[in-house]
Amino acid sequence: SIVESDKFKVIHNAVDTKKFAYNINTRQQMRKNLGVEDNFVIGHVGNFCYPKNYPFILDVVEAASKQNPKIRLLLAGTDFEHVQNLVKDKNLQNKVIFLGQRSDIHDIMQAMDVFLFPSRFEGLGIVLIEAQASGLPCVTSTAVPYEAAVTKSTIFLSLDDTIQKWVDTVCGFETYERVDKTDEIIAAGYDLAGEKEAYMSIIT
Repeated sequence: SIVESDKFKVIHNAVDTKKFAYNINTRQQMRKNLGVEDNFVIGHVGNFCYPKNYPFILDVVEAASKQNPKIRLLLAGTDFEHVQNLVKDKNLQNKVIFLGQRSDIHDIMQAMDVFLFPSRFEGLGIVLIEAQASGLPCVTSTAVPYEAAVTKSTIFLSLDDTIQKWVDTVCGFETYERVDKTDEIIAAGYDLAGEKEAYMSIIT
């Protein structure tokens, strides 16, 4: 149930919309730098741990690449050696790019075409907010709170759905026209500048 009271105020874990906003020039440069200019790029950012469900991500990429050989997967995060072994087992070495720990995630997201987030369990998932702020369409599991969908380009699927349904949904964004989603992020209350003002109004 929803509690309404003037005794508290929700302050969102917001993102810097100016930094993450979709930028075609940054996108083109990053895709060139990463060697994926002519590819359909699936992306994921996170710790390489059990909740993030990397085997599932690789199953989706494996099946999707059989439909579209130009698919590539960008993975950013640390401690990825065990996932590298899974990639080798599936013979996906030429499909998966490990970026390691990066300080330019806002730019990395520009290079992606769709964000895949099939978590086994998750809190809000701030990285999903960041992906949406960058204008990315997102395909996420129903284990992620629905409150994390702050733009209209986020689709929730069950982990019990077939891999093919996930593939069809992900690949359905191949012709997606990416646009600046800043207004939607601000309207949802996840703009850093706006939330900073709200916080300051409480403590001063």
